Amino acid sequence: MTTPDSPCSFPQFAPITAYNRGCRCARCVAGRRSVRAKYYKSAKGKAFVWAATKAYRASPKGKASRAAYRQNPEGKAHRAADNAKRRALRRKQTPPLTATEQRRIVEIYAQCGQRSQSTGILHHVDHRVPLSKGGEHHPDNLQILTATENLKKGSRLP
Repeated sequence: MTTPDSPCSFPQFAPITAYNRGCRCARCVAGRRSVRAKYYKSAKGKAFVWAATKAYRASPKGKASRAAYRQNPEGKAHRAADNAKRRALRRKQTPPLTATEQRRIVEIYAQCGQRSQSTGILHHVDHRVPLSKGGEHHPDNLQILTATENLKKGSRLP
């Protein structure tokens, strides 16, 4: 984002396209951030965001989806597995999982929720070899630990 008051050093290397936000130098990032901030601080930006959110929450679909989210433990396992998969893909490109592997992952997250509920102690699903150390998001690399053990382990190898 080249502006007269903050010329970019590298405009030719990062043109703004549908897939690229443009240059990532500090000046350009700050310029884009200030433009977004001005929009969302303006009455138009606030009205747009809040009106859309309010309308969805008031709609029958919004109410039903929020109620289903709170009450469905199987759905929570699916969401937890999907979120973990998304985080894993963001860190490292892994080969796509087969349908049976995806089912096993969802089952592991469901078991974790059941174990937490039955014992009253919070449990986490943990990667044996952490994603940050090159581990994969694969059912063979997952284990169920108590929350305290998992937080102690952090991103260390076992």
